[in-house]
Amino acid sequence: MAAMGDKLPTLRLGIGKAARALRISPQRVAQLVDEGVVFRDADGLTEYRKVVWDYMERSREKSAGRALQDADELRRQRMRLARAADSAERRNAIAAGKYVLADEVERRWSNQLSTIRSFVMSIPTRAAAVIPNLSAMTVGRSTT
Repeated sequence: MAAMGDKLPTLRLGIGKAARALRISPQRVAQLVDEGVVFRDADGLTEYRKVVWDYMERSREKSAGRALQDADELRRQRMRLARAADSAERRNAIAAGKYVLADEVERRWSNQLSTIRSFVMSIPTRAAAVIPNLSAMTVGRSTT
């Protein structure tokens, strides 16, 4: 079965008529000829159907390329927004007290360990006070 476009009569156009048919300037048609999008025969004429189809195909390809560029740009924008959202979320969590700075954690652990050390070091002295019959050597003190 023949395509609908195959039933159209073959019209041959010059640059000026091709430009009017495509609603672009003759200079743009000449540029398309130079780019190899539109082909002319030895007489400088082109077939109407061919010039329309070639121009449409070029427009489709150009749009597809632009769509890919737009998709890349959208992906980059999404990544920037995600990073900004993560940063804002982190700042809000810090402000709400859900996170503690490393220096604060270190200070608190150091205080806890100092308290535990002091307690452990005071055990022999407290034990000597509670159990008076133990000698100094037994409690862990030297006699010197």
